[in-house]
Amino acid sequence: MTKKKIWNAGCVVLVLLLLCTVISFHVERLMRIPVEVVRGSQSEEEKAMRLARIPLSCYGEDPSTVFYVEEQEGLFGMELVAHTKEVWPIETAEDMALVPEQLDDDGLPLQIVRWSVYPLEDGDLVVVQEDGESRMLSGVNAEQLQELKKQLPGMAVCLFVLLAFMALGTWNLFHLQSRAYKRGLAGAVIILACLGILWAGLWTLEIPREYLPPEYILDVKGYVNW
Repeated sequence: MTKKKIWNAGCVVLVLLLLCTVISFHVERLMRIPVEVVRGSQSEEEKAMRLARIPLSCYGEDPSTVFYVEEQEGLFGMELVAHTKEVWPIETAEDMALVPEQLDDDGLPLQIVRWSVYPLEDGDLVVVQEDGESRMLSGVNAEQLQELKKQLPGMAVCLFVLLAFMALGTWNLFHLQSRAYKRGLAGAVIILACLGILWAGLWTLEIPREYLPPEYILDVKGYVNW
């Protein structure tokens, strides 16, 4: 009896871990902060002097620090991460700042952030948008949000059905321990099929980042404006 309970508990934990992995991947995808980046522009004279010009909008409250985007190895492959860098402007003119040339480890100009949906913190995951692409008209975002709200009841029903089938599959998986192999394997197939459907379905879920909480997707206060 004890072995059976341990097996059953292990099956439940395994299924929950697989479910959380699928969901966490998409949560991370949705929570990436859209940013626009620039690389320092240079005249021939400035290039020779190893200087560049960047928009003043690259600076936030700190007039000496900018954010830049760097590609790093993450849990789910290569990710774009925002980091801070101290870059003191040598001089400013109109809306541009003259700064020392900023290069990455490969000798290429850094991708310096000039705009983001939310204020960045060091280590935030980001997604780079083309110039103006992420600054969507509020009407477009509102239409997307209204369409999403219409789909939510159907999505909730589908999720409930998937979870019910996963529970059934887990129940059948329990029987592997008692050597009911056909029933146990059928349960494993049901669970994998449900995870596959969930994975594919979540790819269709696109929520404008402006409508998600700044830091945690489960922060209820962040959905007040919905």
